[in-house]
Amino acid sequence: MECYSGLDKQAKLTRLQPETTYRVRVFAENDIGRSLPSPVVSVCTAGVPPVQPEPPSVIEVSAHHIVFEWQKRACDDSFVLQLEDPSSGHGFLSVYTGHDTFCSCKDLTRVTDYKVRLAAENTEGLSPFSAVVSITTRAELPGCPSKPYVKGKVSPHSFRAQWDPPADTGGEIITEYVVECTGTDGFRLDYSGPETNLLVKDVAPGQTYFFRVHACNSMGMGSPSEVCMIHTPPVAPGAPLPPVLSGKPKATGAALRWDPPLFTGGEGIANYELKKIMFYDGYSPENDGVVVYYGPAKENYVEGLSAGKAYLFLVRAYNTVGPGPWSDVMQVETGAGPPDAPETLRLQAKNANSILASWKEPWGNGAPVTEYKLEMSETDESEEQNFVTVYTGSKLLHEVKNLKSNSEYFFRLTAANVAGTGPSCPLHSCWTPPAAPMAVDESSVNFLVSPTAITLSWEAPDDSGSAIIGYKVECDQQVSVVDQPVSQCLLDGLRPDTVYKIRIQATNSIGDGNFSGVIKVKTKPVVPDVPKLEVQSVTHGSIKVKWSSVVKSGTEVEYVLEMAFNKKDVFQTVYRGNQTSHKLNKVREDTLYFFRVRAVNEAGDSPQSDVVDCRTPKSPPPAVKAPKVVPGDDFCLVQWPKLLQCEGEDISYVLQCSKSGAVFLDIYKGAECQFKYSKLEPGISYQFRVKPVRVVLCDARSSIPGSWSPVAACTLPLPSLSSSNLVAGTSAHDQRSPDGAKDRTTASTRKTFRQWLGTIDFADERVALVAAGTFVLICVLLISSYVLLSN
Repeated sequence: MECYSGLDKQAKLTRLQPETTYRVRVFAENDIGRSLPSPVVSVCTAGVPPVQPEPPSVIEVSAHHIVFEWQKRACDDSFVLQLEDPSSGHGFLSVYTGHDTFCSCKDLTRVTDYKVRLAAENTEGLSPFSAVVSITTRAELPGCPSKPYVKGKVSPHSFRAQWDPPADTGGEIITEYVVECTGTDGFRLDYSGPETNLLVKDVAPGQTYFFRVHACNSMGMGSPSEVCMIHTPPVAPGAPLPPVLSGKPKATGAALRWDPPLFTGGEGIANYELKKIMFYDGYSPENDGVVVYYGPAKENYVEGLSAGKAYLFLVRAYNTVGPGPWSDVMQVETGAGPPDAPETLRLQAKNANSILASWKEPWGNGAPVTEYKLEMSETDESEEQNFVTVYTGSKLLHEVKNLKSNSEYFFRLTAANVAGTGPSCPLHSCWTPPAAPMAVDESSVNFLVSPTAITLSWEAPDDSGSAIIGYKVECDQQVSVVDQPVSQCLLDGLRPDTVYKIRIQATNSIGDGNFSGVIKVKTKPVVPDVPKLEVQSVTHGSIKVKWSSVVKSGTEVEYVLEMAFNKKDVFQTVYRGNQTSHKLNKVREDTLYFFRVRAVNEAGDSPQSDVVDCRTPKSPPPAVKAPKVVPGDDFCLVQWPKLLQCEGEDISYVLQCSKSGAVFLDIYKGAECQFKYSKLEPGISYQFRVKPVRVVLCDARSSIPGSWSPVAACTLPLPSLSSSNLVAGTSAHDQRSPDGAKDRTTASTRKTFRQWLGTIDFADERVALVAAGTFVLICVLLISSYVLLSN
C-alpha cells in the first residue's frame, strides 16, 4: 500500500502494529513517469508486554492435586502460575513457570481452599496477574473399620456383631456403614446404616457366617474390614419321614428303610433309632413300643415278629446335640408264616413190603396247609443225604411200597403253605414183617460144564427175615428140589453141545421167593475125531498139505499142524486155525519132512493123525547174467559168469544163437564159460542166450535145467574203402584186365571198411548218425568209382 508521496527523502510511518515485520520499497517519479521500484527492505517494529490474561480453569481436582489449564495468545511467550497455601502463611508463591498451557499441582492438602493466579510474559516484560481463582481440594475415602466381633452370646438363629469406626475418616465424617454377611448355607445379608453394631437374625444353626464392614463418606465406600467368622451352635435334628418297606413283609420279619430328616440341626446325622409298637387301640407313640435298632444305617431288617400281626414303626435321628422328634408311624402287617411241625404221624406195616403213614393237619400260622412232604431213611441218623422223599401232596395219608421185609424204616413229615415249609416232625420208625426170600441174583451164579452135566453154585439171596430152608432149580421146565440150605446143585444126564435155560428159586418158612433171571448154559461138545492128513503138492521151495474136516453140528474146531525133520524129533507147530489145508513156504531142497495134525474144540484135543512124510526136490540153478559178446573179424567170443556148484554136483551150460530174429538153436553144451562162434556174416544181427543145467554126479540121469539168461546181441561191421588200396588199384588198372582189377579193389575195400567199423562205438547216437552219413557218402564214392572203372 502507498503510505507516503512527496519530495522529502524520508518519511515516518505511524499506526503500525508492535512486533510486526513490514516490507518497504520506494519509487521515483517525474513528469515522464514512475521509475522501477527500489529493492525491498524488511523492517520490524518493536514489542510491548502482554496484557492481563484470563484466569486459569480447573480441569481436575482430587484430594492431593489440582490440574489447571489456560489459553495461549499470540503475544504470550511463557506463563507464571502462583498458588497461595493458607496453611503456610507466605501468600502467593510461583508453582509453575514455562511455555505449557497447563499445570498439575501436587502434594496438596485434602479439603483445603487454595487461591491461584496467572501472568503472561514475553521479551518485553510480564503482564499483570489475572483475577484470583479459589479452588478447594476434595476429601478421601475412609479407611477400613476394625475387625467385627460378636457382642453377647451367639444363638442358633441370631447373633449381634459390633465394630469400631475407622481411624482415618478420609477428611469427612462417616455417613454410614455397609455390612456384608454370607453363610455356608447360602445365607446373604446386605445392610447399610450409621450404627456400629448389627443384630443378624434368621440364621441357621450349625452354620458358619462371614462378616465384614465398609465405612462410607461423601466420597464413597472405603475398603472392607477383616472378615470375621461366626459359627452358630447346632440343634437337634428334625423328624424324618416315616419308614417304608423294602419288599414284601415276611411272616417273622420285615425289611424297613428311611430317609434322613430334611433338617439335620446343623450337624451330620450320627445315628437312627427305630421303635416297634404292637398295634392296639389307644397306643402312645412316645411311651409304648420297644427300640429294635440303633445305629448309623438307614435300613434294618426287623426279626422276631409274629405271623399275621399288625405292627407300628417310627424312627428318629440323632446328632451330637441329641435326638430329634419321632417320625409319623408306619403300619406293617406281617405275612403268613410256615406251619408248625406235624405231631400226629402214625405208621402201620400193612405187609412185608409196605407201610401206611397217616397224620393230622398242624397249625397253619395264618395260612392253610397246602402240601405235605413225607421222607424216609433206613438209618436213624439225621443227615439230609440219608433221607429220600416218598410222598408230596395234600392228602393226610400215604402208603409206602416196595420196601424190604423185616427192616426198620424211619420217617419224618413236614407241612408247607404259601409262606413256606415248616419244620419237620421228630423221627418215627416202623418195622416190616418177614417175607419170602428174595430172588437169586443171576450174576452170582457160577457153573462148571461137561458134555453131559452142569454143576451150579450161587450166593444165597436175602432171606427177608426168615432163614432159607431149600432151593428149587428149574432146567428146561424140569424142577430139581434141594432140601437143604446149600447153594449148589448138580444137573446130569444132559446132551452134549446143547444150550439149557436154568432158573433158581429160594424157599423159607414164609414161602417160595421169586425165580432168578434165566441163565443160559451150554454143555461142552465131545472130543473131535482124528482128521485124515495127506500131501497135496511139493516143490523145492514149498509143501502144501490138506486134511479132512471133522466139524459136527456147527461146533467150532481148530486144527493144529505139526512138522518135524525126523519121526524121533520133536514136532513143531507150523499152523493153527480152522482151515483144512496149509502151504508151508521157504522149505529146504532135497529134504525129508514129516507132518501130523490134530483137531481141537472146547471138549479137548483129538488124537494125532498118522504121520505123513515127503521129500522136497532139488532146486534148479539160478539164471546167469546176459552173456558178453566180443566181436572179431568174422567171429565173436561169447562169455558168461560161472555159477557156484555144490559138492557132488556139476554145472553145465547150454548156449543158443538166433540169426536175424530166427529160432534159437543150440551151438554149445558143456561146462566152459565161453565159446568162440565163427563164420559170422557182416551186417547181420546175432543174438545169444545161456541156460545153466544142474547135474547130479551120483545120478547121471538127474539133470535140472535153469532159466535162460537175458539176450545179448552182436553185429559184425561191413568192410570200409581204403585210400591206399584205391591208389594201388588205379595204378594197376593199366597193366591188368578190367575184371581182375575190379575184384581186387572190391575185396580190399571191404576189408578196410570192416576194420574201420570195428573202431566205432555205435551205442552213441551222435556217432551212429555220423557213421550213417559217412556210409552213404562212401557208397556214393564206390558207385562213382565203379562207373569210372567200367568206362
